[in-house]
Amino acid sequence: MFLNADSELEVFDRYAKRYMTKPPGAIAFARDYYTVDLEDEKDSAELEKAFGKIETIAKPIFDKIATGASLTRAERQDFGMFIALQNFRVPDAEKGIVEGTQKMYKAVRQRMMSMTGTHPEAFAASQKKAGELFGYPSPLTPEDWIRAAGEEVEVDVPKEYVRRIMLDVALESGPQLADMDWEVLHAPKGTAFILSDSPCVILNQGDSPFRSMGILSPGALKAMPLSKESCLLIRDRSIMPTLVHKNCPRKLARFINNLIALNSDKYVLSHNKALLQRIVMTTKVDQYIRTQRVQVN
Repeated sequence: MFLNADSELEVFDRYAKRYMTKPPGAIAFARDYYTVDLEDEKDSAELEKAFGKIETIAKPIFDKIATGASLTRAERQDFGMFIALQNFRVPDAEKGIVEGTQKMYKAVRQRMMSMTGTHPEAFAASQKKAGELFGYPSPLTPEDWIRAAGEEVEVDVPKEYVRRIMLDVALESGPQLADMDWEVLHAPKGTAFILSDSPCVILNQGDSPFRSMGILSPGALKAMPLSKESCLLIRDRSIMPTLVHKNCPRKLARFINNLIALNSDKYVLSHNKALLQRIVMTTKVDQYIRTQRVQVN
């Protein structure tokens, strides 16, 4: 689908800042990435198996979309889940969840400790609670609370928590994506769509009343490349969801490709090295690595 004539991928590695030609199985793959510890079973591969089943179900639906055939309600829901997983089961989404969790914990901790140290009522409540728990008042003074509020702390976010959030959000998003209008955009002659390790992108962040749009935000235009020849564009929810095929304007195809590259975590992928080099040069993704994904105010 995105392979060159030798059934390989042209790859740009943003971390190593180099181009490679690799078979698909050697790129964007991490062994046991979704293996988690369960309460009664260690190193469970159930998530890995479930994702594999969803990908298997999605393949014939993808083929129907590519040929222009209509989809049943169940097929739209199955493919909606596949799209949601492509958005949330990627390293960039994991890094966003970890960063957001750490920043939120630190912000709440800082505010609670600062409030305890600066508000007499809050300090008295903390003393009372300590008495109930331990039988004697806390030895901490208001100054101790204020000092502790300014200290840096390390926050370890368990892998199981991250996977749970990723899965919960995908399960919520999949059915809603199925109820949106879909357009299959076909690449203009002489160009093609590319791919990355974060393939689902939002095209219109600037139009959002929010600081950042998500795939379920009203008005969000979602794009996910299906192959080098086609890209799925997902609009808003609809009473009668549609699936139509359109020729993609060259300017829009370039815009989508640039966003795909900018949205990548580590890998940008294409069937054509010259196209890949041109996009890397245009977007300058070879000059920086994204280090911040979440803001907490």
